[in-house]
Amino acid sequence: MQDVLAGKKYETLEVVLQTGGGDVNAAFNITKLLRKHAASVNILVPLFAKSAGTLICLGGNKILMSEFAELGPLDAQLPEKQEGESQTYKSALDGFKALEEVRRHALETLDLGAKLLAERSGLKMSEVVSHAIDFAAGVAKPLYTQLNPTSIGQSSRALQVGERYGVQVLIRCLGWDEPKAERAVRTLVYDYPAHDFILDYEEMVRLGFPAEKINEADVLQGIGQLLLKTNDDVVMLLD
Repeated sequence: MQDVLAGKKYETLEVVLQTGGGDVNAAFNITKLLRKHAASVNILVPLFAKSAGTLICLGGNKILMSEFAELGPLDAQLPEKQEGESQTYKSALDGFKALEEVRRHALETLDLGAKLLAERSGLKMSEVVSHAIDFAAGVAKPLYTQLNPTSIGQSSRALQVGERYGVQVLIRCLGWDEPKAERAVRTLVYDYPAHDFILDYEEMVRLGFPAEKINEADVLQGIGQLLLKTNDDVVMLLD
């Protein structure tokens, strides 16, 4: 792509993008490259641009999406170590969601224990609280010991990389202020239940991104047929 764009400068660059994701560092550099050679970038997603592909889309002045086009959350994917099998990946959010669930369970146990003791034991409130804390701690401890702090730390760093790239792209390419960019990107990184969750046109508009629905059936049909014939990532630059 760098060779194709070398020495050229566009007022508006039309980009057709299809990818299931990949390296977030490469996606950030692709976004910088596109913006270096064009004052305005429109990114057309006929089918899907997931994960790191979504990061590239954030750098577009317009995200042009067909009715069934899919973008996806920005939670980083980490390789799982497996022997004798093909490489698989897990969301860096898995550890955080586990920690969040244990914390929620501990607080609910504390609330329930305190309520039952207050209603049925006749103890003083200070004693109720003390016993409820001990009970909740006893329930939560074996769950917390199963969490790997090193793994959670690695996941945290991986998520922060994608988060910071997303914020930088929105500030540099779209001129968003930092608080607005941070709110939007945190939603993309942390708020969806699965990495393959579909972010369609309506959801991207709800989040405040410059998404537009494409109705040009002939254009989509021609490009769509091309993309359906390949499993490879595709980036097409249209002069």
